[in-house]
Amino acid sequence: MPPALAQRFQQKPLRPPSYRLQDVPYYDKTQHVVPSTDITAAAEQDQQNGLLASPNSNRGAKCQYYYTNDRSVLLENMAEMLLLCNEVMRRNNLKLKQAAAQQKGGAPAKNAPSKPLSLEYMADRLDVDDPLHAILIRTNDNIGMLQGFITWTTFTNWQASFEWNSLHPRAFEDYADGDYKDNLRDDGTFSAELQNSVRCGDVYNEGIVWPKIAEISLLGALGCGKQLVQLAIENMENTPSSPSNNYEYVALQATDNSINFYEKMGFVRVGAVTEEKKQQKVTASPPVEAPPKSEIISSPVETFSNKKVMTLTQIASQLKLDVWDLIFLNHYLYPGLTPCSKLKKNTELYIPKNIAAKDLSKKKSDMKKVPYMHWQFPDEPNHEASYMMVRRLNRNKSRWSRKLGPIEASLPCPIVRLATVSPSPSDSSPPPVKESKSVEKNGKKRKRGEQLHPDQPIAPKRPMSAYFIFLKEKREELADSLPKNVAEASKIFAEMWRELPAEDKLPYEEKQVKAKSAHKVAVKQYEKDMKEFYKEHPEFAPEPPVARKKEKKEKKPRKMFNKVVKLDPTSTPYGDEYKYYYVLTYLPDLQWCHLCPVITKGKFEESGRDKYVLVNEEEGKEIDVSATLCTVVKAKAMRRTTDADKEEWDIIEDEQ
Repeated sequence: MPPALAQRFQQKPLRPPSYRLQDVPYYDKTQHVVPSTDITAAAEQDQQNGLLASPNSNRGAKCQYYYTNDRSVLLENMAEMLLLCNEVMRRNNLKLKQAAAQQKGGAPAKNAPSKPLSLEYMADRLDVDDPLHAILIRTNDNIGMLQGFITWTTFTNWQASFEWNSLHPRAFEDYADGDYKDNLRDDGTFSAELQNSVRCGDVYNEGIVWPKIAEISLLGALGCGKQLVQLAIENMENTPSSPSNNYEYVALQATDNSINFYEKMGFVRVGAVTEEKKQQKVTASPPVEAPPKSEIISSPVETFSNKKVMTLTQIASQLKLDVWDLIFLNHYLYPGLTPCSKLKKNTELYIPKNIAAKDLSKKKSDMKKVPYMHWQFPDEPNHEASYMMVRRLNRNKSRWSRKLGPIEASLPCPIVRLATVSPSPSDSSPPPVKESKSVEKNGKKRKRGEQLHPDQPIAPKRPMSAYFIFLKEKREELADSLPKNVAEASKIFAEMWRELPAEDKLPYEEKQVKAKSAHKVAVKQYEKDMKEFYKEHPEFAPEPPVARKKEKKEKKPRKMFNKVVKLDPTSTPYGDEYKYYYVLTYLPDLQWCHLCPVITKGKFEESGRDKYVLVNEEEGKEIDVSATLCTVVKAKAMRRTTDADKEEWDIIEDEQ
């Protein structure tokens, strides 16, 4: 487990929640009710009017439901979402320990302990996923503790050689035996449908986008995971079609402990493969800046030209195609296309080229391909394969109305649509206004340079440049022959000045030098005269400048990466479990640490002091906390190895 410093786009520091996640209660499933037909119909009417209403709005609820497609809202809640996932992991691992202790002989539980969700992965998903939808559940009290969340987007990958193929000999090899041999698998029919759907994109930029396939990207819940998945699926099925919501399938990457859960929700494992990529050797030569890469990948297409003026909807109806597929495949050629867009005669369009499933099944498998790893970027080497699962959606074909699903209809309160997080009152001051060119004195506005009193000295004018001295002389000489248009006259003088030899410009430059010297003398005399004027007329004297307080410089964040730290046991649920932790990952912009506890394992022979090593990764003890809760302690790495699993530390109690 070699530690790595995460490099990412700059973001605001994460704010830890004001409550402890171990105090969050499990979701109460008994508050769901089965609404009557009349109430459901009324709620559906509210949905058509743009309201996210529930037929049980008058019932008391123990929680509150929120929907948002605002990225900033989720970024504000990222710390809570991450800590909730870790709390779910902690409780699940505790249950596994209790189950193992109850078995005869203390046999280990079937499922392995869960690993914590990576903050880098969550931050990347919230930053990259487009579009981004989410549902959150919070307790209905003054605190509003987070009980669960789910996010979904359009399925995207960054591998040019990626393909859905359950018939590939290596599609399921990583999960062929053991506990997964009896799990549900696609027989090739599902993968053929997915591979035949439209897709397009640049693998080095936005990625290959599959507009027919949604993806559940993040899920964390305390007893409400099933409800969140059902609500997300209902939203995909019942929301009117649009360029960002035209899904027929929903995919996800399942963890080892969630496979059975998703199978009960109707998901089936589908094979996916891609070309194998290995770690490239790093050379010592200095890096050469290469031009930006680009590689457009698309599903098979063919061209079509309309014989008369037609709308895109009419063309789709004639060809028996989905109008949103046409919009997606042609949005690079014709930005702003809509179903009602009228196209001129002989307009050339890309249309999907359908390939029969039997032809896909006869396609010879590329044995160089390996099981697909999701969220893998173009030049990234292959690691652990992903367990990809897919479910077919029962989509509502209505274009304008949003049908209310049975799960949403059973909620005890309406789903609230969250808007963008507004700034705090301290940050809501208006932007600074540029100073006006007028100065206010005694309640009246005046222009700069205007005299306040008849006795006030007149400020000397700035000296003219050599060109303007030349311009003044020539304007007087050529006054009768110049055009009346000022712009044309200026062009004539500018051309004359450019063509003037350097020796002929010299007299004008000498006059400019003399004018500058005379101006300096005049300014000094003007300043003396103004001081005398203010003594005689103090009411016109300017107000003394207000001394500004020096702004305190923000302290630079301490370097936490590769450090040994202590936690405050009163501020975190983890502080009293282990005495010391090692910082595996530190994100300076987010002010967040990913820690692994260290424990004593013998003593050093020379000093006799305790020897500290990392806790085994399989125990699932890694945690995420805010850097503000960590205190760095003096520690010396004795072996000085790049692999933290093999390192040994000598920890001194004195804090830095």
